[in-house]
Amino acid sequence: MQYDKPHLTIEQQLRQLSERGLQIDEGDAARRILETVGYYRFSAYAYPFRRPIPKDVAPDTSVQFRVNSFEVGARFDWARSLWAFDRSLRLHILDAVEAVEIALRSKIGYHLGRRDPFGHLDRTSLDTARCARLDIEFSDRGVFDVWLDRFAHHQKKAQAEDFVQHYVEKYDSKLPVWVATEVMEFGQLVRLFGLMRDDDQSLVSKDIAQVSGAVFGRWMKVANYTRNLSAHHARLWNRRLTYKVGRIPDNAADLIHLNEAPESRQRIYAACVVLAFLVRAIRPEARWAARLVELLDTFPNDLPVSPERNMGFPAGWRSLEVWSTGAA
Repeated sequence: MQYDKPHLTIEQQLRQLSERGLQIDEGDAARRILETVGYYRFSAYAYPFRRPIPKDVAPDTSVQFRVNSFEVGARFDWARSLWAFDRSLRLHILDAVEAVEIALRSKIGYHLGRRDPFGHLDRTSLDTARCARLDIEFSDRGVFDVWLDRFAHHQKKAQAEDFVQHYVEKYDSKLPVWVATEVMEFGQLVRLFGLMRDDDQSLVSKDIAQVSGAVFGRWMKVANYTRNLSAHHARLWNRRLTYKVGRIPDNAADLIHLNEAPESRQRIYAACVVLAFLVRAIRPEARWAARLVELLDTFPNDLPVSPERNMGFPAGWRSLEVWSTGAA
């Protein structure tokens, strides 16, 4: 079916929302939101307040769960509050990812560099079987070859950096791994970690979080996925995770409750609690987890949605050690 809906002015957008049952008390404030945030983005935060599709009605798509009309009493300000909360949540997530990313840069540079200063450029210093696997996007090429091309592209983009220019002018275009990690995006770091040998992975993961390389690798994929959502300003608060944290090992006691909470493992809660665990391990003096609790305290309590119902926060989560003020 071809898209045939017409362009709507801001006034027409407000009228459409009102006709669908959304209560709009402050027209000027609502108008500013639509002008600065956009109708389409705002609609994602109003969506939870729309009426569910009746059981006897077939949805238009596999991801349509609600009709256009809103529940009785739904307010424009509810969606605005969710949008503001989600923005604060994204910024807080990025604060945690910064600590994790810098630690990962440091540890990969140190441990892979000890094996070979240019180990990131030589598949024999990595796990050769993993390097040879076919890339998902470029199915005729190995994952290491694709990774290497992308790294070369990012090194070229970083050539104006003084430290890169220094190495290129004084030596050659090859950067040792402890320098190279500084021009890699977080996703490239995570992929490089995935290509490393098991023993080198374990050295990195145990230095940071005292877990196995396999467990840590899954957590890094979740951290990178969450980072990308946050950095690109995507809706985060009620997101289901594409990447999963997997089963929690016994030596990560503060996270073990996830093993008995399948819904929490699929929701943004899992990313939040793993980041809280990692930040505490990396920077014990930080208050990241405590500040997230403070942020959640600002979640509007007069809405028909909640962190427990929609974000995967389990019952009694505030009493868990990982969320206690003294622990983070």
